[in-house]
Amino acid sequence: MIKKEPRTLIVCVSRHLGNTLKVANTIASVLKADLISPADFSPELAAAYDLLGFGSGVYRQQLDPKIKEVISLLPDGDSKPVFLFSTSVFGVKEPHQEIKNLLVRTHYSIIGEFSCPGKISYGFVKTFGGLNPTRPNASDLDEAVFFAKGLLNNSVFSKTNKNNNLLDKN
Repeated sequence: MIKKEPRTLIVCVSRHLGNTLKVANTIASVLKADLISPADFSPELAAAYDLLGFGSGVYRQQLDPKIKEVISLLPDGDSKPVFLFSTSVFGVKEPHQEIKNLLVRTHYSIIGEFSCPGKISYGFVKTFGGLNPTRPNASDLDEAVFFAKGLLNNSVFSKTNKNNNLLDKN
């Protein structure tokens, strides 16, 4: 059997300085994924993919509401694998929790999470030049590559799924 890469769709919101989009493009290049905005999402489109990714900047300690809207449109996941990623001033994963709960309730299998710091330059910090002025940096993007490669090595993709579309048999 020859392992095939999963057909991957990434839905991303990056609305401030493009921090999250940098990470999304990095992950998408490793996974050979299609990258779309929430406006282009449909449940029918998602059904055509083996792996789904959702990414957003963190705003007031939450992922963008557009990501929540997209996830609310998903049908029952039947254990379909998903991953989450974000950028924030502190690069923490806690804001993922609400989205993880929504995904688990609709029977999706979360196989990975990634977060890194991103630059912010709004509000009072703009006066001081912002925070994390060089983030995400090359090291952060290298970590995103490592994360994406880890998704491909996940055991969920080392077996055929019930539709036999992840492996070619020789």
